[in-house]
Amino acid sequence: MGRGKHLLRKIQVAAEDADHEPVMRVGPLRAFRRAGRSDESGASLVEFALVLPLFFMLLLGMFTGGLAYSRKLSIAQASREGARFGATLPITTSVPLTTWLTRVSDLTIASSDGELGADRPGRVVCVAYVSASGTATRRRAVGTASPVVESQPCLANDGRSGEARVQVVASRTSELEVLVYSRTLTLSSHAVARAEW
Repeated sequence: MGRGKHLLRKIQVAAEDADHEPVMRVGPLRAFRRAGRSDESGASLVEFALVLPLFFMLLLGMFTGGLAYSRKLSIAQASREGARFGATLPITTSVPLTTWLTRVSDLTIASSDGELGADRPGRVVCVAYVSASGTATRRRAVGTASPVVESQPCLANDGRSGEARVQVVASRTSELEVLVYSRTLTLSSHAVARAEW
């Protein structure tokens, strides 16, 4: 028999007891298989090197996407808080309209967990009071510029008419990054509440 056939042949070892059947052992094939495994570990290293960038892209995308979603939730919560606050804060002689707009805007920014701060990219905070007749006054803050008071609503059509209401619109930008790909997202939210005074 040649050496190659000897490596491929199974070696039968007789059992010591008569009650047991013979045990089959592979013998010299173990060394042959170990040598094959080292070749496979090189292949798995190549596969790992190919899959690793895809894994990191997915991981980074999930992380930055989660951050953007968290920011969006903070902005939505802030706009709802601002609209609720504005709906319950009456406009009086002691709290004129411009002061009212400033207070509602400040509360909206404070309720955003820092997501609507003046240093945030693409930040816009708009607070408007729309009377029952439809005339509107808004205070709009964009970025770090001084807020501007104008005679128009934040939302052209909020789906309501014939009632005094508060409109709050807040937005900012955020980056979605996936290693080699980056996209700027605009995160915005609006809230409208009927004035309760």
